[in-house]
Amino acid sequence: MSAPMAQSTGNMKSHFRTNWTIEQLIVLAERLVRELVGNKPYQYAIHAPDGSIGKIQNRHMHLMYSDRMPDGISRAPDQMFSRFNARQPWAGGCRKDSGGKTPLQLRQEVTATRKLVADTQNQVLAEHGHDACLDHRSLRERGIERRAERHLGSRLIEGMSDS
Repeated sequence: MSAPMAQSTGNMKSHFRTNWTIEQLIVLAERLVRELVGNKPYQYAIHAPDGSIGKIQNRHMHLMYSDRMPDGISRAPDQMFSRFNARQPWAGGCRKDSGGKTPLQLRQEVTATRKLVADTQNQVLAEHGHDACLDHRSLRERGIERRAERHLGSRLIEGMSDS
């Protein structure tokens, strides 16, 4: 099983292909928040809609968090996300955690985030008696020679027949 891709620093969707209870999913979500987000603003949702193919439940979470670093300055919500002002920090928004980093550093952070998410999921899986193991690496990095599965999306699914 492959771990979810953190699509940007603060937006990830994680699928759970095990039969977990909602309580176990909350444990995982809270641990991921603690490990990934720290004291940055965040929001997560756990839900389990029926999948488009076969109506198999698709249990997953969405975690979104801001890249803005709280600095102790009281700001209105609309100011918090405005441009950071280094000369007058109280007049601008909060500084971004990713600010000033090179593309290589950002890519390395994405890889580290993927590993942290996979490791955290594996810990929680083991704590609840599951033997599944997630791996954050690509198929190529794992020496698996096959094409990655393609996400079909709702439009393609709607056009498919059940026959």
